[in-house]
Amino acid sequence: MITLKEIAGYLPYGLKVIYTGNGKPFKGTKRIEELTIQNLELMLFLNKRAPLFHPLSDLIKPCLDGGKIPIVEMLKICYKNIYNYYPEIKCTSFFGEDLSFEVIAYDEDRERMLFIWDVHMTSFAFCVNGNAMFINQLQLFDWLYEHHFDLHNLIGENLAIDINSIK
Repeated sequence: MITLKEIAGYLPYGLKVIYTGNGKPFKGTKRIEELTIQNLELMLFLNKRAPLFHPLSDLIKPCLDGGKIPIVEMLKICYKNIYNYYPEIKCTSFFGEDLSFEVIAYDEDRERMLFIWDVHMTSFAFCVNGNAMFINQLQLFDWLYEHHFDLHNLIGENLAIDINSIK
């Protein structure tokens, strides 16, 4: 059963829920943006409803509007927090293993950037030219909630639906 703790981070960004019923695989969707009594009841009785999320494997796929790649957009956020502007990414390489990802990118001045998501430590790391930089972890997790990534493995536990399965 899904708990409020597992879905609360998504509510400010409009949690999308799929309805099923009467043996039909798809009936409709509802966007939950606030915690009302009606919406709380909807979430408590998820036997015929399930939230829609991106699996973490989508972090390195062009699944955002305009074909943007989520982990590259997150790298840009880290860069902007340090240098106060978004870089133009010239070259990007992705490596992934067991839902941990690494991005190697270069900005327009050929500064090498490294951005890592470690699923086992549930944290991010950001380096520029080999120097570790302080990053706001909360800002990045809020970004993941805003873009509906499954941070609690609810898809794996059959408590949520992979958004790619209904496209």
